[in-house]
Amino acid sequence: MASVTVGQLTSMHGILFFLLKEYMALKDPLCEEFDFKAHLAQCDRNLIAGLETYDILAVPCFENILALVMGVRINSLWQRKTQTDNY
Repeated sequence: MASVTVGQLTSMHGILFFLLKEYMALKDPLCEEFDFKAHLAQCDRNLIAGLETYDILAVPCFENILALVMGVRINSLWQRKTQTDNY
C-alpha cells in the first residue's frame, strides 16, 4: 500500500476548499447543518501548509502542479477580497 504524498493531500484540501466555497455561494442547506466556515478555514490552512513544503515545489507531478495552481487561485481570491474591503 502506497502512502499519501504531500501533493495529493494538498490537492485534496484545495479541491475541498473550492467545493465548500461553491456550496456556500449556492446557500445549500448543508451549510446550515454543518459549520462550513470552520472547515473552509481549515482547508485553507492545510493548503497553505502543504504549499510551503519543499516537495510541492521540487517534484513536478500532477498533484503538486494542481496544488500550486489552486494555491495561486486562492491567493488571488484573498487579494481581491482585501482590495474590495479597503474601499
